[in-house]
Amino acid sequence: MASPGATQNPSSPAPVPSFDMRKFFNHPSTFSSTDASGEAVISSSLHSVEAAVPQIMQEKLNRDAINSASSMTHTLNGELAEAQRKLRCLALGGANPSAISPLVTQPSNGPLGKLHEKRRDVSTLNCPLVMPSEKKIMHYSSNHNILLVGEGDFSFAACLARAFGSAPHIVATSLDSRVKLESKYSRASINLEELEYRGCTVLHGVNAHTMSEHPSLIHKSFDRIVYNFPHAGFFDKEDDPLQIKVHRELVEGFLKSASSMLSYNGQVHITHKTAYPFSAWDIVGLAKKVGLYLLDEDKFMPKRYPGYVNKRGEGPRCDESFPIGSCSTYKFINL
Repeated sequence: MASPGATQNPSSPAPVPSFDMRKFFNHPSTFSSTDASGEAVISSSLHSVEAAVPQIMQEKLNRDAINSASSMTHTLNGELAEAQRKLRCLALGGANPSAISPLVTQPSNGPLGKLHEKRRDVSTLNCPLVMPSEKKIMHYSSNHNILLVGEGDFSFAACLARAFGSAPHIVATSLDSRVKLESKYSRASINLEELEYRGCTVLHGVNAHTMSEHPSLIHKSFDRIVYNFPHAGFFDKEDDPLQIKVHRELVEGFLKSASSMLSYNGQVHITHKTAYPFSAWDIVGLAKKVGLYLLDEDKFMPKRYPGYVNKRGEGPRCDESFPIGSCSTYKFINL
């Protein structure tokens, strides 16, 4: 029976008395003599815990330091990526393009002239990154590393450069010196200036037989190596056996040198007349001799290359074009 004035809640549990662990261990009657071993075990455990505390704290500090460093690295990487994105946007946005790269500049009346006339807002830096798209013309891409051999007035190289917009991946060569070229071909100077303006590498005095050893070409590889209408010069009639022999030696030497300069998936292209006596050169057979395999033969049509004009190359009529008749582009790969 409850005392007067007291209330009782039958659903409430009875209060639990507080317990002081320190008083428990320090009270002399807590352990009897038979519990001495238990006291020793507990005391030893307490010492072990105390000894482990510094190690636990040190491990926590190490984890905190690693997490902090990881977070800082992530932040720095993000800031670096953002800075790179802004620089690319700046280059593509036309903000003083001449100071960034000469390859992205054009005359004010050229295809990119509006970039010089229109002032870009600073908000351009916040634009998404847009990489220049690949451009193609027939068998050639702006992403290819291209070596052009035996260029006449460099009109073929200029055609590719115009199609791509710029030509940083094109190397165009000639056997003649620049002075001789400009004296032979009426448009050589114009084509060469355009190529240099578009970033093309132009080399003179390059022999098709020894081009792989040229100081500017040694140890370099190319995705496309192109020789249009190879010709060793006029010594006799085209159907003369000695004239054909000289032509074959020129082509074989070129193919041998080119085969050592190809990239993994590279191709050697020779554009050549297919009618007799030019068919007697047997270009496919010459390629097999140096380990090259015919991948494809494609009919060559000059109109597919705007601005390209083939040249005779030798004699008083060197600047004149010649009838190409039926001709093909032979594509070879390494076996």
